Amino acid sequence: MRKNVIPLILITVAFSCTNMHRDPDSNDGVSKTKEAQKKPESDRVELAKKWLIHSIEDFFENYIRLRGDYSKICTKQYAEFKQDATNVDMDGGMTEEAFKNKWGRRYSEYAGIQEGFLVAGTDFGTIRVTRCEFRNKTEMGGFLYETILEDTEFKSQFKRDIVVMPSGRSFLIDNVYEKENVFVNN
Repeated sequence: MRKNVIPLILITVAFSCTNMHRDPDSNDGVSKTKEAQKKPESDRVELAKKWLIHSIEDFFENYIRLRGDYSKICTKQYAEFKQDATNVDMDGGMTEEAFKNKWGRRYSEYAGIQEGFLVAGTDFGTIRVTRCEFRNKTEMGGFLYETILEDTEFKSQFKRDIVVMPSGRSFLIDNVYEKENVFVNN
């Protein structure tokens, strides 16, 4: 019995010593747990940002090869929405009223009606992302980024708020609020 008591005493003393220097009012355990929970979220925010910048720049660098097909970097619903928005009041496209009726909640003044994907117009040069700042997490679990795309050849800027959704091991663009187009006259 004596052999069993000594290890038990040693274990009790060891645990007592580790807690002796701890401030009983501190929330170290709680704050470390919260920090551990935040870290993966901040990592995902940074990964989504890197993915977004790379995907936009890669799309425009390979625009001809891709034939302008942005559907691989967008959710299916957003790709369909943007296709409809681009073609409003064009040959074969729907009216703006029909577009509003079809898309209801998704429709807004920033839908980019009759504009191309991410940039206004069909002619563009080299597109670079010059700003991409995380703003907040959306109700649906996406990440909203305030973004500025710059056409370095045509000296134009396109201010966009872009929602990126997690998708498997990657991300997809789920919405683009086309805030402002700034064209510099040469």
